[in-house]
Amino acid sequence: MFYKAKHVRFLYDITDQSITDWVNRFSAFLSVDSQAGKGRHRQFRQEDLAVFSLIKAMRTEGFQFESIFASLKSGERGEVTSLAPDEVEQLVQGAKGGGAIQRKISELENTLAQARRELERVETLNHENTTLRSELQVAQARIGFEQEEKARLNDRIQALTNQLVELSQKAGQEYARGYVEGMTQQAPKPKKPDEQA
Repeated sequence: MFYKAKHVRFLYDITDQSITDWVNRFSAFLSVDSQAGKGRHRQFRQEDLAVFSLIKAMRTEGFQFESIFASLKSGERGEVTSLAPDEVEQLVQGAKGGGAIQRKISELENTLAQARRELERVETLNHENTTLRSELQVAQARIGFEQEEKARLNDRIQALTNQLVELSQKAGQEYARGYVEGMTQQAPKPKKPDEQA
C-alpha cells in the first residue's frame, strides 16, 4: 500500500521541495521506495508517513533538523493517518474545492501528535519525580539517623569531659594534700619552752 508524493504533500501541508529536502536529509529513516530514480516516482509506505509526521510536528514546534534527526534515531515516530491511499486520493480530489477542511484535519492530527508527545514527557517527569521523592525520603531518614548518632556521641563526649574535669580536680586535691603533708613533715618542729634554755 503506497502513498504518492501528492498524498504526502496533502496530508502534511508541505511543498514538493520540502518532500525532496526531507527525503534527502532523512533518507536513513525512509524506505527505498521514497527515493526517486530514473523513470520512477516516489512512493511512500506507512512507515515513511510516520517519519514525515514527526518531522512536520517537530518543525512546527520550532525544532532544528539536528534534534529531529536525534529523535528519529532514538526510534521516535509521529502519528500515521488511518486513511488508505485511495481514501487520501479522494480527499486530494475533493480538496481542490475544499482544501481548508483538509488543512484543518492535518492541523488537528499534528496537534494530537504533539499532545501525545507532551503526555509522554509528563509521564516521564512524573516517574522521575516519584523516584526523586523516594531518594529524598531515604536521604532524610539517613540524615535523621546521623543526627541521632551525633547527639549520642556529643552526650558521650560531654560525659567523658565531665569525668576528666572531676579526675583533674581530684588529682589536684591529692597533689595539694601531698604537698602540704610533705611541707609539714620537713618543717622544723618548734622547740618547747623547757628545751629552749
